[in-house]
Amino acid sequence: MLRFYSLLTADPYDQLIKHGPVSRKKVAIMGMSLLLVAGMWTLIGAALFRVVAEWPWPYCIGAGFLAGLVVFSVDRMILLQSGKHWAPITIRAILSLITATLGSVGIDLLVLHKEIDQTLVVVHQEEQADLKARVQVEHNKAWTDAQQAVARTQQALHAAEQDWKAELEGSGGTQRYGAGPVARAKRQLVNQRQRDLATAQDQLARLQADIGQQQGAQLASLAAAQQGNGLFERIHALHRYVMADGFVQTGYILLFLFFFLVEVFPLIAKYGGRKTSYELEIETVDHLQQAHTRSVRTQRDKHDARVTAMSAEELRARTRLQDIQRAYRSPDQRQPHTTKAA
Repeated sequence: MLRFYSLLTADPYDQLIKHGPVSRKKVAIMGMSLLLVAGMWTLIGAALFRVVAEWPWPYCIGAGFLAGLVVFSVDRMILLQSGKHWAPITIRAILSLITATLGSVGIDLLVLHKEIDQTLVVVHQEEQADLKARVQVEHNKAWTDAQQAVARTQQALHAAEQDWKAELEGSGGTQRYGAGPVARAKRQLVNQRQRDLATAQDQLARLQADIGQQQGAQLASLAAAQQGNGLFERIHALHRYVMADGFVQTGYILLFLFFFLVEVFPLIAKYGGRKTSYELEIETVDHLQQAHTRSVRTQRDKHDARVTAMSAEELRARTRLQDIQRAYRSPDQRQPHTTKAA
């Protein structure tokens, strides 16, 4: 297993095996933390794609595997760095907060699926009631005027009927009993008041129909929009459900803390304790290599400076001398002397 963990952390196994158990255990812990985070994000990614995109489970598992591979690569890049570089550590801590939030939300969306659906039903009913109230407010003045017109015509009709009856009975008006000319005139007035009342009631009914038609059209549009139940709408329902119950809220916070600790566990495993002998050796070799590289570069720079400082004549003379030396040392130049000696 140590060979597998060293492969995950990109540590040379042959060099690691020469060190003590502390170095080996630390590499194993870092390898297991990488696997833990990658596996957790495979689960979270599959859950998110299942809830949001409603894909079949094989596709969701594939998408979750890609998400876990991305997180694994990011954590591995941070673990491969030597020394404490606060910039990538800070960025990774911020990413841990974000991913922990997304992870807890994703798991809650999957686990609390039925509760969220019930909350969405209540939310949709409230949205429909609010929409009806807004439409009613828009026509509030016209509705009030129509109702007042009906009430006035009803009062006028009632007064006309009482006046007409009193005229017929001889208890009012001309004090003459029977349907005389005045009684017939008052009867016509009653008929007119009845027509006025019918007109006012008809206007009120048409206004009510218009309001109902407008409400129906907007409710249909709202229902079509509510069919999708997008991600943020479900998150809103989740937040409403969680905040309504203290026990559920506590569970949500604990789940968030769990995901956050799992996310930062590779950083804790890398920088939480003292450096092992293996890490010190790696850093020492790296420092020595850097020093050697700097020395070679310094010597090369000095040589380049000397060559640059030489004049053109010195360069030509030096080149000529090198050509003479090569010609003197070549086998073709030594062959005649060898033959003569023989």
